[in-house]
Amino acid sequence: MVAAQHLPGNDTILATVTWTIVLSVVAHGLTANILASRYGARADQRGGEL
Repeated sequence: MVAAQHLPGNDTILATVTWTIVLSVVAHGLTANILASRYGARADQRGGEL
């Protein structure tokens, strides 16, 4: 939608949005297993409930 509007700085806006999404996906991918393991360990310590 933004690309179709031909706004000033359109290339900068699109680059910023693209990199934000890419870095978010990478960060979630790198931390998902670690945080899920910690969450599971904590749930086990509390008898299966958090």
